[in-house]
Amino acid sequence: MTWLTVTAAVLVALVTVHSIVRAWWLERLHEMARATIPHDEPLRAILGRSLKSAQGEAVPASELAAYAGVTAAELLWHWATIDHSVIEAAAFSSTEPIHNGFDFAQYIHDHYDSLTEAGKQGFADRLMGYVGEQHVADLLADHSHAVTVADTSHQAVWDLLVDGHAANVKTVADIASIKADAAAHPHVIYYVPEDAHGHAADNIVQLAGFKHDAAAQAVHDSIDSAHGVLHHLPWVTIGFAVYRNYRAVQQGKDIGVAIHHTIAESIGRGTGVLVGAKTGAVIGTALGGPIGTFLGAIVGSITGGLLGNAVVNAYKQRPLMHALERLENALERFGATYANRIEEIRALARAPLQRMEDELRRIAETVDHRKHSWRWWLWPDFYTVLLEEAMAAGGRYLQRAREDAQAVESVLNDAVITRRYAKLGALMANCPMVRERLGCDEAALEAVYNAREEVLFQRKQLNPSLGTA
Repeated sequence: MTWLTVTAAVLVALVTVHSIVRAWWLERLHEMARATIPHDEPLRAILGRSLKSAQGEAVPASELAAYAGVTAAELLWHWATIDHSVIEAAAFSSTEPIHNGFDFAQYIHDHYDSLTEAGKQGFADRLMGYVGEQHVADLLADHSHAVTVADTSHQAVWDLLVDGHAANVKTVADIASIKADAAAHPHVIYYVPEDAHGHAADNIVQLAGFKHDAAAQAVHDSIDSAHGVLHHLPWVTIGFAVYRNYRAVQQGKDIGVAIHHTIAESIGRGTGVLVGAKTGAVIGTALGGPIGTFLGAIVGSITGGLLGNAVVNAYKQRPLMHALERLENALERFGATYANRIEEIRALARAPLQRMEDELRRIAETVDHRKHSWRWWLWPDFYTVLLEEAMAAGGRYLQRAREDAQAVESVLNDAVITRRYAKLGALMANCPMVRERLGCDEAALEAVYNAREEVLFQRKQLNPSLGTA
């Protein structure tokens, strides 16, 4: 091996080592340069956002399911607690079709609730009399008597035929109240409750198992349950509304607005769930009996809740919509003050972009010149790498600046074509440096700021988590 071979081998080894070390050092320089250059996103003007885009709080699906489930269960419970003998008594005494608890509840609503106190007592007494007739007929039949019930509730003198003999049922608390009637019809047997006060004699019989207090209680409880079906308060809805708005107040919601929203939600969503449950239950009953009732109540509750929620949200968003309308009007008036200065704004918007392009071009020339020197090949320096990274970051920033400039151009062109200046007003409200160059109507700008604060306030009332940002 000659000395030339050895020298060549050494040179190759040195070049290889130099390339490896140089590549490692160059990567380290790039890492240091990237750590030196800030990468925070620049603030960008919000130009394309619709003035009327706003979303209030949404009711979770779990909450709506709770409304539906609990409301349907409570309605069905009220229905189930209505004494069936009272329903049969009401059906017998009325010309209207009464087949179930909902029919009975509607019957009570139509014929009972509008009466005076005296009228309500008379209604209950008559209904109690028909309930007594049902009980007596069942008791006598259970004791092997042949019992025939009168075809109509207006049958004169007798209510039942017991083994072929006429009988009248009097659901009274005091026997003395019917003695005159019994004496006038000695051929008719008068059955009275076993707990009725007084002495039974002649054709008056106190029937064991027939109780005045039980009949009165059945009628009273059934009327209460009917009110539960038709006048049920949506406690679950109210509870959710109170809790949600209490939490919203803790997050910054105005307490007066929270109370107002609680009332609106309780009425709107509660009514939607309740009416939907009742309607669904009635339809379900007609189509599928008890199972159809339950499923109809659930489906109706959800449907009614969705409709009620839509109405409530529309109502709650009205203040925000009004505030947005005032903001748009304020922006329109402010933008109109620059209607004759659009070309100046265009020139001011283009100037920074041109300066950035010129600066990037100068940096690129400097980097290219430094990289063509023997010193760069021998050992890269930090300044050149820093310029190279700055050029890359500048290119990304320039692209965003071009997008912003294009958005500004779009706003200016729209103002020229449509002669509507709300977007131009929003642009100028967010460009203090341009306003400093061109001047502005301070009163019009103050109106924009006040309207914007009102919009932020109203948005926070709908969704406190938005804050004031």
